Amino acid sequence: MLSLLLLTFLCVSYSDQRSTPEDDSYVAAVVEYQVQSNVETNLRNYINLIQDAAFQNADIVVFPEMTLTRGNSVTVPIYGLLKDNPIPALAPELYDEILVSISAAARQNEIYVVINVQEILNCTIPQAEGENCPEQKRYLFNTNVVFNRSGAVIDRYRKINLFGEFTRTPALTPDLGVFETDFGVTFGHYICFDLMFQVPAIQVVEKMNITDVVFSTMWFSEMPYLTAVQIQQAYAHSMNVNFLAAGANNPRVGSAGSGIYSGKAGALVSIMPGQPTTRLLVATVPKVPGEVTGNIVGPIYDSPSVQDNLTLITDPSLPSHQTRLLRNDVEDFVLVDRDVLCHFRVRMSGREGNTAPFYRAFIQDGLHVYAKRNVGDVGCVIVACKTEDPKSCVYKFDDSEGQTSIEELEIKMTSYGKHYNSTLKCNDIKYRYRASAFSGVRSFSGLATGGARVCAIFACTGDTIDTCGKRFDSYSRNTTVVFEQLEITAAVPPPIRNSDLQASDSKYYPISMTTSIMPLKNEQFAFDEVSLLLVNVYSMRLRAATDELYAFGVWGRRFETDGQDPSPPREHDIEDLTTTPAPSTTPSPGSSNSVHKFSAVLLIISIFLLLKQ
Repeated sequence: MLSLLLLTFLCVSYSDQRSTPEDDSYVAAVVEYQVQSNVETNLRNYINLIQDAAFQNADIVVFPEMTLTRGNSVTVPIYGLLKDNPIPALAPELYDEILVSISAAARQNEIYVVINVQEILNCTIPQAEGENCPEQKRYLFNTNVVFNRSGAVIDRYRKINLFGEFTRTPALTPDLGVFETDFGVTFGHYICFDLMFQVPAIQVVEKMNITDVVFSTMWFSEMPYLTAVQIQQAYAHSMNVNFLAAGANNPRVGSAGSGIYSGKAGALVSIMPGQPTTRLLVATVPKVPGEVTGNIVGPIYDSPSVQDNLTLITDPSLPSHQTRLLRNDVEDFVLVDRDVLCHFRVRMSGREGNTAPFYRAFIQDGLHVYAKRNVGDVGCVIVACKTEDPKSCVYKFDDSEGQTSIEELEIKMTSYGKHYNSTLKCNDIKYRYRASAFSGVRSFSGLATGGARVCAIFACTGDTIDTCGKRFDSYSRNTTVVFEQLEITAAVPPPIRNSDLQASDSKYYPISMTTSIMPLKNEQFAFDEVSLLLVNVYSMRLRAATDELYAFGVWGRRFETDGQDPSPPREHDIEDLTTTPAPSTTPSPGSSNSVHKFSAVLLIISIFLLLKQ
């Protein structure tokens, strides 16, 4: 098989338009790759995708996490054989077939390639100097391998923060992944769950002064803050980096989402497929993040109904948040949780009668005119209506106006009412929304814990907190509300730089999610940061009225409390939504000591000063 793979390279032709150090941009490609179990099939597909990327003048192509080797393991002797023989394609007898084939593809197509493999290190036999072997056993790692245009292996990075992966070992030393290129860009790179942690996600940028990051992932999307493209775009924005994210595709288990992002300019191209997909994404990336010129593809959307196929988990910390139900009205209020103060300005309205069908249940006992005769009839019936006005019933709608699936319908008429045309509204499938403040420790699917600070709103399928961060089983239009105004201001302790790690101890991100399971475009919101007195103030606001929102706000990580027990749940009352609750500035339970009271007062003063500017 190997000889056949090498032979195919001789037939490849492509346009050689390499980027140079003098250019203002380079061309990047990332792959959204459908998970398959056959290694030979994966290898053949990878080689074809490398050729396709080179044909589109890409300087670098990035592949997702664990979509090549699957259960197979590869030796990556970067301190041993690769020092003397760095190009596996030129010494095929020394290396695994996967390294040889990818090396040959990178060399033939003159392109940088980043792949992810399961690496094996056999410490039962002597290893080269520089290779850490704390015990005499075999280690398995989740590893990125980087090839340059000559097919040489130039970097190896082992995942530091495993997401379960119980057969594998975290990197034995927290070495950062960094490599240089011949087009004048130095990249940092890491893998999937690493994105959530100070080391390496914050450290590689702040310590190494990196502006371009490669990200291989098999992400398991979580509502309401951590779906794949949502957090990819948010990271690129807050860190102000170019972010090349390649995602494994398996919607059945919640894995999907890839993109190329440029700082505060947002997505140059991104996808979040709700169905099995393999796709190459290519974009011209400015070397100064955010300074985009020319046309871009931008986000590529699947319809919300297709996203019903994408499994999404829920943030388990939501019951621990300080929350308040929102009303279809104008509201201006404050929520406080420990050292986080959240100020909300919301003008929210329901989506009334602008799209059919609506449904009403009718009961009738009386007369109506039929063929110029008075006819007595009695009935219990459900009918379609054009609007919520009973006068719009009965309405015949077409397929372009959407479809409603009635899974169960039973009508019993047990008595004759005396109320002609009395009606009962039946289509009460609507999202409710809660405002939230949180400062505490959350669980990541029971596999790790981490500190978080949040000021946000999110959708719920009902009035209670256990219905939040979830979708209805199938998408229906007009189930969300219209946010005519939405501004969230978060006042939090300022980040402190850890001098040993040379990285900040906290980070805050602008998060949003629509019914397409994609974030808003960067031009649809404003995200600002102000350092004020002893706090940092982050403001997130909509630039225009928006519907189809599932989440919006400021989501932050506090790394100092990583590893602590998750914050306990609190009680969430269902408020009387017919009255306007007074603005709340009361700290949450457990935060009533003098330090927290002082912090809350300080934060309130800071908010007031900021809003007066």
